[in-house]
Amino acid sequence: NLVLAELAYTDFRGIVPSDGKGITLQEASQSYFRTHSRDELMADKSFFSKCPFLMDEMATGGRFGDMKLCWHIDEIDVRREAQISAITFLLPDETAYVAFRGTDGSVVGWKEDFNFSFLSETEGQSRAIQYLNEIGAKLDRPLLVGGHSKGGNLAVYASAFCDPAVREKILAVYSNDGPGFKQKMTDSEEYLQLLPKIVSIIPDTSIIGLLLSSKSTHHVVKSSANGILQHDGLTWHVQRNRFIEAPLSPTAEIIH
Repeated sequence: NLVLAELAYTDFRGIVPSDGKGITLQEASQSYFRTHSRDELMADKSFFSKCPFLMDEMATGGRFGDMKLCWHIDEIDVRREAQISAITFLLPDETAYVAFRGTDGSVVGWKEDFNFSFLSETEGQSRAIQYLNEIGAKLDRPLLVGGHSKGGNLAVYASAFCDPAVREKILAVYSNDGPGFKQKMTDSEEYLQLLPKIVSIIPDTSIIGLLLSSKSTHHVVKSSANGILQHDGLTWHVQRNRFIEAPLSPTAEIIH
């Protein structure tokens, strides 16, 4: 879940098609590094700047190299204050992971984040529902839905309000340090029906993941960073095939 949610931050514009034909991760990585230098990426200090390096490692490994990437969208609408990017990964176990990207560096993206606090539905959330409905209608396989940061919020929202036939295909919904919602949303019948499928993962000094309302039980994991820098999922500790769990820090409780 986490590596695919992080992979969605990679700039796949002009690389991954917007239809279901798809390309392998190996092909996507080779295409990406033909036009992006490693020095350029190292100079970028944003949370998601290192995700292409993750892609490079995944592409050379045995588990993800032949995974198909398809149905990529990357949209910014200044007038509607919406920023959304999503991609679908076709996994070798015949499931699909629908990944919603978190906030990019645009002013529109950040403004939409603030809109979460008072709008019943943002334009990005509405578009996320449309995207999930489109993918769910086209794929005859079980779905995993997830994202990091705002992407986690979009994943939960879209899964709660998508078409019933699509919702039945969803096995789990992952929010990786994603913010919550207005209480009206978490009291809704749609959210409460989805709740057993929601997996919320936050670092031990989470700030973003504790914003607004959520009824999910958070899985708290240890991070090598401090404060807001723990929002970077690549700092979360793993041992073999699991996260290293930790109690929520007093700092996180005070900020919350």
